[in-house]
Amino acid sequence: VDKIVDFLDILKVRHCCFIIGPTGAGKTEIWKSLCAALKKIGEDCLWEQVNPKAITSDELYGTVQKGEWKDGAISVIMRNMSKEINGYKPTHLHKWVVLDGDIDATWIESMNTVMDDNKILTLVSNERIPFTPTMRMLLEIQDMKHASPATVSRGGVLYINETDVGWKPFVESWREQMEPVAQSTFYMLFTHQFEGNIEQLRKQFAFSCPILDMGFVQTVTCILDALLLGEGGRKGEEDKKGKGGEGSSKTMEHLRSLTTEEQKSVFESFFTYALMWTLGGAVADDKIVNHRRAFSSTLRSMARGVKMPDAGECFDYRFDFSNKEWSHWENWVQKYEPVTETMYQNIVISNVELERMKHLLDLHVKRQKPMLLVGVAGTGKTTIVKDYLSEVNANREDMSSASINLNSYTTSAALQNILVSCLEKRSGHTYGPPGHRKCIFFVDDLNMPYVDTYDTQSSIMLLSQVLSYGQVYDRERLEEKKVIVDLLFAACMNPKAGSFMINGRLQRRFTVATTFAPGIQVISGIYTQILGRHLQGFGTQTQRCTEPIVNATAEVLASIQNSPAFLPSAE
Repeated sequence: VDKIVDFLDILKVRHCCFIIGPTGAGKTEIWKSLCAALKKIGEDCLWEQVNPKAITSDELYGTVQKGEWKDGAISVIMRNMSKEINGYKPTHLHKWVVLDGDIDATWIESMNTVMDDNKILTLVSNERIPFTPTMRMLLEIQDMKHASPATVSRGGVLYINETDVGWKPFVESWREQMEPVAQSTFYMLFTHQFEGNIEQLRKQFAFSCPILDMGFVQTVTCILDALLLGEGGRKGEEDKKGKGGEGSSKTMEHLRSLTTEEQKSVFESFFTYALMWTLGGAVADDKIVNHRRAFSSTLRSMARGVKMPDAGECFDYRFDFSNKEWSHWENWVQKYEPVTETMYQNIVISNVELERMKHLLDLHVKRQKPMLLVGVAGTGKTTIVKDYLSEVNANREDMSSASINLNSYTTSAALQNILVSCLEKRSGHTYGPPGHRKCIFFVDDLNMPYVDTYDTQSSIMLLSQVLSYGQVYDRERLEEKKVIVDLLFAACMNPKAGSFMINGRLQRRFTVATTFAPGIQVISGIYTQILGRHLQGFGTQTQRCTEPIVNATAEVLASIQNSPAFLPSAE
């Protein structure tokens, strides 16, 4: 509340305000909360959002094409607000232009005349659009490393730390929609297991991507929602959280029939499973230190109230709600059935790693939260997602899928064309997948697009705008917005290639899961099944050669991997 009051004070004296802070700190929610509060007291407030880096500078301000002037996105918005046309009225006492994206010298310098006391946007066409007393400009940014002192001095600054709002209000609002037993149990679990250990876990383990506490909390609540919703989670989306879905969920109906102690035990097991894959699923793949094995022993000591089998790692088990016990992932592995018409490289063998990652992906699809698989080449990221998508296409009529591989030439315009080509017009400016279905859009090599001089990838900014606001600008007619619905995202990236990491504001929207290089035991298990089925048509003596051939090949692979002569180097 203090930050919202500070923000209001700044808007009273300055017509331009920078809202700065790390991703997930609550920047967007602060200005949205103030907008809602102003409406409550009878002062109409409207806002329009643009990501300046998701479109080119010409598309932002406008340009002359073939002797004719073509309006840009910001010029249309400011003209509408200034002249009070196209939906804007004199009764709208607060009109905000929200520029939610990175600052760079290319576009921000053209905004200087708006930000200083002139309050006029001057376009290439010599048109001058004045800033009226009811208009304000908000720049929501992560940092100001590419802003000049002239730019910084022209606006008020509101800085928000990660701890100013924090993750606790989010958890409180999430718990409020639950029943009393669940509320009290999850309060204790978040306090003792998450809050009490997160600092120590950050010091003890390395994660494959930089993730803030808010990102971890959102993932925990997402997995818990999916587990609690059970079979009700696939139906209707009126239940973004909590009660709406719980009422129709068989899992929640079953839970209500249990005693209080049994309910607490189930909630604790669900929480342990969610924590296991939120924190443990994101630990880095290190050749020297096995972070996943170390996390497994740490989690067992943290969750002493959960009766998990002692054998193997905690990641090898899944909480089976129907039997109220932890069962090994081997029980979910499917038997290999060869398909004669499949290319050899397209053969997929079901194993523990594949099934548990597909289950995690399915939980996120239920809750419509994007998921990002991170791992070096050869860890099966693309195979996991494509195998899951093939199952979705085969088994569900209400879902479809599409995919794109990004590269260094993928601009925001190229990505937008591919994105929109998968959609059809539904009504007005709303676009969605054909047949009123949902579409899972798979983005491979997420970190490959070219990084410009100002550390920005335009295609990543476009994805960020779609995930944050569900809209893109029509590239031909920039005064029109396309609202995108029913589009879900899954992505993969190699942290040792491309730009290594992606923009934090996009990454925060994804749940990060690390895929590890398969061990010799896993590789042997895969090829034993393939070779075994192939040799079934031969004699018994030939069939006996299956395991020796596979084991010998696996030993050669292990010796190559561990030999210094074959390590990747600059030589």
